[in-house]
Amino acid sequence: MMFENNSGNFNNDNKISVNTTIFTSYGHDSLFVLGCWNDKVSIRIANSVGLDANGRTQYMRDTALVTSLSIENTSLLTALIEDKIFPAIKGEKEASVTIKIAENSGNEKLFTVYTKDGEVKVIIRQPGAENAYTHTFPSKTYFDDLELNPNAPEKKAPATFMAVYDRLKAFVLAGGLVSHGIKHSDAIRQRLSNNYNNRNYNQNNANQAPSYSAPTTTFNGEASEFLPFN
Repeated sequence: MMFENNSGNFNNDNKISVNTTIFTSYGHDSLFVLGCWNDKVSIRIANSVGLDANGRTQYMRDTALVTSLSIENTSLLTALIEDKIFPAIKGEKEASVTIKIAENSGNEKLFTVYTKDGEVKVIIRQPGAENAYTHTFPSKTYFDDLELNPNAPEKKAPATFMAVYDRLKAFVLAGGLVSHGIKHSDAIRQRLSNNYNNRNYNQNNANQAPSYSAPTTTFNGEASEFLPFN
């Protein structure tokens, strides 16, 4: 399973499994959690089970749908959103886009973004299935030219969905850069560790042979070499 180990970086097979939540949308119908799982985008939808005694929406987290998007699927999805969903939102028209997700288990899921009257929801189901997990993203209120017209009408925008889209787009644009930065930092860390070990070795030899003068430093590069990016 994707989220068997949320507290560590390894699963039971000693394979790397790193999960990071990057955005959560709380809706009346469900909970939508966007995250990163290794080199993929992770998505979790937990259906609502009603309100608690304090009037707060409760969710069935234990039976949540969990799936993931590869960087290719994420890139495709963001392009489709830009091409079809955003224009429909602006015109308050009805539109939808759907991509197919192939999972490691061999199962497939259909991932749909649907909009009508400026509202946006996500629908995830198996092909041919009637039952689906859905999440309607809450909207936010804004005004056009309120300072010029105190009677300007109240408008709504799918700000929560826009926040999800921004993070999906950032994943596509920065994925390779982040990987490169991590590898470069790891290489610098390894070199510094080697330099430190070499220095200790030289100092130990110097203590054993007083006539030998060990170098005072083993690094002659520039400070910029320590930065993740030049």
